Amino acid sequence: MESGVVLIKSIKKIFCRIGRRGRSLLFFGFLYTVMGQSYYTAPINQEKTPAAYDGLWAHLQVMPLSHWGVLWMVIGVACLVGAFYKRIEDISFGLTASLMTMWAAGFGFNYILGHGYRSYIAFAIYGAFAAFILLISGWPEEGDRHRR
Repeated sequence: MESGVVLIKSIKKIFCRIGRRGRSLLFFGFLYTVMGQSYYTAPINQEKTPAAYDGLWAHLQVMPLSHWGVLWMVIGVACLVGAFYKRIEDISFGLTASLMTMWAAGFGFNYILGHGYRSYIAFAIYGAFAAFILLISGWPEEGDRHRR
């Protein structure tokens, strides 16, 4: 029981140190790493899974899904690192919002070009996440004098 209390106090201390923006980057880092792993290991085969291929048509025109997975994981790690190092925090937020925006745009193109008849849903979700990331990136932290 004693070690559990010490662990909780240590986690609270870390969370207070990194602030709201840092905690947000931890969340996005975990999310991006898991999403990247799923894209990296996804067996997309046009003949066996035409619906999945059709929904990712625009993305697969740029590069294979496994490469997208690596990109998601790299940005996820950048978020995890950025949560603890204020110097690269803004870069981490920029990378995070950029990738979400790219995926939103890809699903938007899918829908406009007739690939993936429900791509507009993914477009709305990824676009909303991109906007939310940009909103969080502008939050001031206590003690931050350079942000307004």
